[in-house]
Amino acid sequence: MVPTRAGFEVDSETYHRSSATHRFEYDPASTPPCMAVVSALSAVLDVGPTDLDPIAETVNTDALDALVRDGEPADGEVQVSWTQAGFAVTVHSYGLVTLSPESEGRARSAAER
Repeated sequence: MVPTRAGFEVDSETYHRSSATHRFEYDPASTPPCMAVVSALSAVLDVGPTDLDPIAETVNTDALDALVRDGEPADGEVQVSWTQAGFAVTVHSYGLVTLSPESEGRARSAAER
């Protein structure tokens, strides 16, 4: 467990230099996805959670939590992506948050099409 300034713990944090992507694993049973995002952003930007622009101004946090947490494994993986604080944020239903520089996220999305 890695404690964060947001008060929620993430299970691990890794950084992939080649893509400049930060990966945070968290336990979706005990940490709401929206708080995992706040924890991740707070850690990467090295600021307190109250110093961040509220993610609720960018994404509906209740819908994010319900969609990511309530996805049935039989339905496959659920992932939600948006941009926040200069990062392409992706939340995966299996307990992963990734933060990539916004320009990298756009480039990867275009390449995946």
